[in-house]
Amino acid sequence: MWVGSNRRALHEENPVPLALLPPGNIFRDLALTGLEKIGRKWRIVCVSESIGGLQAAVFGGIAVSVVGKSSILPGMRPLGRAESFPLLPKVDLVLHRSGSRNNPAADAMADLMVRHFARSHVAPPPPATKTQAGSGSHD
Repeated sequence: MWVGSNRRALHEENPVPLALLPPGNIFRDLALTGLEKIGRKWRIVCVSESIGGLQAAVFGGIAVSVVGKSSILPGMRPLGRAESFPLLPKVDLVLHRSGSRNNPAADAMADLMVRHFARSHVAPPPPATKTQAGSGSHD
């Protein structure tokens, strides 16, 4: 989701200042593609390796950013069509692991992720399905 600070109306600036993850990240790619499609001008003012860095840029009032719904914190304002931002598609979280050997660490990580999102304020995830890598089944 697009987010800005409750304290500053940076979303009204032209070009809009952005804080994004590094190149190659799906959130960054979707944000820039969406802005290009609607013809909205932008400039990158901050690149962070972490969501915490993006949150800090928003809280500090230096940029608008794109984060997952579960990363929106008090003090952040969701932005959308009313503020001239494009809708962003749903992004799935997928954990890939080798199907050729047992990996207790990967199993523990998957279980932790499922429990976390089941407890979060984000819409409940669909039931998790474990599939073998390369099986062609990704439900």
